[in-house]
Amino acid sequence: MTWDFDLLVIGSGPAGEKGAAQAAYFGKKVALVERESTLGGACVHTGTIPSKTLREAALYVTGFQRGHLYGMTLEIDRTTRLRQITGRLHAVIHQQEEDVRSNLDRHGVTLVQGEATFAGPNQIVVRRDGVESARLSASVILIATGSSPHRPAGVPFSDPDVEDSSSILDLDRIPDALAVVGGGVIGCEYACLFAALGTRITLIEEKPRLIGALDPDMSAALRLALESGGHQVLVGDAVRHIERIPQGTLRIELKSGRVLEVDKILYSAGRAGNTGGPAEDRGGGEPSGTGSRPAGGQAGRATIRQGVDPRGDPGHLGRR
Repeated sequence: MTWDFDLLVIGSGPAGEKGAAQAAYFGKKVALVERESTLGGACVHTGTIPSKTLREAALYVTGFQRGHLYGMTLEIDRTTRLRQITGRLHAVIHQQEEDVRSNLDRHGVTLVQGEATFAGPNQIVVRRDGVESARLSASVILIATGSSPHRPAGVPFSDPDVEDSSSILDLDRIPDALAVVGGGVIGCEYACLFAALGTRITLIEEKPRLIGALDPDMSAALRLALESGGHQVLVGDAVRHIERIPQGTLRIELKSGRVLEVDKILYSAGRAGNTGGPAEDRGGGEPSGTGSRPAGGQAGRATIRQGVDPRGDPGHLGRR
């Protein structure tokens, strides 16, 4: 049977970009479908790159804050500082997106903008604004749709001051007081970032210690560093209720009975796979609660997690 492409890639994040470029490097005809108007996925726009750019700013500010040892002082203008940080953030994101586009263009990968759904095991339909714009087929299809912040039910994300790890990047101000719910990697990273920018932090983690995968001594050191800076770390506790005080702050009631009042809340409850679209339409196994997906009965294959369609990982394309 004749296919339009040797490989179709859905998603332009790191996995999709590298998979498409690698296959094209080995002489395969490749197309990449991206539903957003920009390339790079969460890594470039809402995840790794933005958070590391903010981290660099925080490290810079932290270094100057230690200047009192040499008779220097630093006062942060919270309004001006936010404009400068977000300006730098947008410049870095733009450059990284251009790097992704340049890499795909250099390898001759065909870019198709729109949302992909499966029309059959080896065919996808691409739609823009709900209107079909293309039908593409390939012998191998790579699903690299990535993940999004998990939003637990009952959390009032409709409030402009209740953020997840993506929306926190669109700040209207540097908050005076921030509650971070979730003491995993992402929650701790943003807690430390905003602490360095002068925000008063309360970090809430339901488990007995921060970042449970870490060595206990490292978890203890992280907690000590935050508490030594005047911040609160509440472990073994969880949020029971969040409400907006009329014309005021956010009120958080914890299961322990403690009550907190803060300007903003960052809910960091992990990430969920983006498997609600093309992967489900394909019928390749039921996703788990966080969006991971089994290999769909392919004997001898490892479990597939939202990255590679079990009908063909890039290994089928061969090597030269």
